[in-house]
Amino acid sequence: MKYVFLVNPFSGKKQGKAAAEIIDKCCKERNLDYQIIMTEYPNHATELAQTYSNADTVIISVGGDGTALETAKGIKDGTMAILPCGTGNDYYKMIAPYHSLEETLNKTLDGKIVQVDLGETHRGTFLNCLSLGLDAQVNHIVSNKMRNNPLPGSIKYVIAAFRELLRPEQPQITLIADGEKIEQTVTLAAVMLGNCYGGGFHPTPRADLQDGMFDLCIVQALPRRRMLQLILKYKAGKHEHLKEVQMLKAKEVTIISKEPVIFQYDGESFIDTQVTMKCHTHRIQMLVPKESLLHE
Repeated sequence: MKYVFLVNPFSGKKQGKAAAEIIDKCCKERNLDYQIIMTEYPNHATELAQTYSNADTVIISVGGDGTALETAKGIKDGTMAILPCGTGNDYYKMIAPYHSLEETLNKTLDGKIVQVDLGETHRGTFLNCLSLGLDAQVNHIVSNKMRNNPLPGSIKYVIAAFRELLRPEQPQITLIADGEKIEQTVTLAAVMLGNCYGGGFHPTPRADLQDGMFDLCIVQALPRRRMLQLILKYKAGKHEHLKEVQMLKAKEVTIISKEPVIFQYDGESFIDTQVTMKCHTHRIQMLVPKESLLHE
């Protein structure tokens, strides 16, 4: 088996070089067949994964959620793994506990193979989430206006969320989930494969990366004073009982907006009036630590 490490040197606090040195040391000690490649520009990890993925190779994303998504987009055959070195690392939180980089690497190399679901839209695939409303607007601020801010990712998301409370945009949408139509003006709508995003927010606490379904959280339009209460409960995953919140599960979801709105999928923003999502069951083969709760 060959191991190809795709290292994003700009993830997190630009720890790529240090990560590469740890990986190199560990792989030499194990006498592995391996290669370490630094990504150089957006979507480079996708191109590299397309080049190197085959049945006898494990492609390992070394970076944050964005690097993991880029890597997943490029894998057509073979196995993927993740070494979290980003700001939020929300996706990895659903895979296994994080230790040190070296310990996480060793646990992964000694791990097990699982199958996880993948979302697909006309914009591309996603591993974790697609949303619009307050959270997508917050993501847009963090990704663009606060990109170079040295604060931890979770703090940046909280700051951006409070900024958005001052001028919230609440779009009117039609959401169709496996044929069920909902027409609503919303504070946000999140379509999730996982249960965590945005630096530790938990919109769908019961979501499962392997059940072949999206979990949806739809929050109807709220007055500003209620939004603060929502954010605090939403972060902790204790909002499901609120009367303004609707939770659903679906295999296919379409969202239509009367006006162009900001969407985000796995941290990538785009503006559109309609998007359709399909959940593909067990589409990605992944190497994870044995302690992972994901089943083989």
